[in-house]
Amino acid sequence: MTLELTLLVLLSAILHAGWNTLLKKGGDRFLSLVSMAVVHMVPCLLMIPFVPLPDAATAQWLAMSLVFNVAYQIFLSWAYKHGDLSQVYPIARGSGPLWVALTAPLFYGTVMPWYAQGAVALICTGLFTLGIRRGMLKPENLRPLLLALATGMLIASYLMTDAAGVRAAPVVWTFIAWQGFTLGSTMMVVAICVHKRGWQKYVRQNWRRDVVRGLMGFVSYGIILYVLRSGPVAEVVALRETSVIFAAVLGWLFLGEGFGKRRIAGAIFVASGVLLLKLGALL
Repeated sequence: MTLELTLLVLLSAILHAGWNTLLKKGGDRFLSLVSMAVVHMVPCLLMIPFVPLPDAATAQWLAMSLVFNVAYQIFLSWAYKHGDLSQVYPIARGSGPLWVALTAPLFYGTVMPWYAQGAVALICTGLFTLGIRRGMLKPENLRPLLLALATGMLIASYLMTDAAGVRAAPVVWTFIAWQGFTLGSTMMVVAICVHKRGWQKYVRQNWRRDVVRGLMGFVSYGIILYVLRSGPVAEVVALRETSVIFAAVLGWLFLGEGFGKRRIAGAIFVASGVLLLKLGALL
């Protein structure tokens, strides 16, 4: 992966950590995600008249992406309802690239070089280290863990689907525009049907914050889709999940969540993985 693509992925990671921190600080997590998806939909809707229409193959990937992304939004909101950002975010994002790394060879027919396999292992180890805490396997504490792991599976599913879709699309902007539009419009319909009055009240009280979150999410994921058009999927996904380091720092600074020796160790693992990913390509 080139230096330019690496820097783009790291920028996406920073933006991703930022909107997740704002999400944890907000009120109703599900309604926050709905509002973000609607904000995300607006620039996508403006793009649609200027990009080629999706062909049949792209439309199939868009449909699969919609299913996985809606499920991801629901499970992420549940996970944040029951667990801390510093617990849920690392486990969800850490299990995602691990699943991608295991399935990408079967899905795309490619094999990662040794240094990339080692880098993914180091990054995933560091991410899980950030999310592990004492007593989390006790029955009363299992819910956030299981929800975070389920969220990670859905992250892997939508990333694999979107990577295939963006490569099948006539141009990268076709998939970006239609993916954002279909997800935003679907989430809006769900909110109107299930939480009509609650969502209207929520939007009136939180629209400024949601505009910021939505734009951050749009730019962050747009960058990833652009990079996935040509970049190695497992490596891109693992590198992007360095967002967990940024989220841990933000959670410590703004949410009063701890940042002790365990999280320092996790950060070292992640940094070592990123370094191996870049230096290994030079060997």
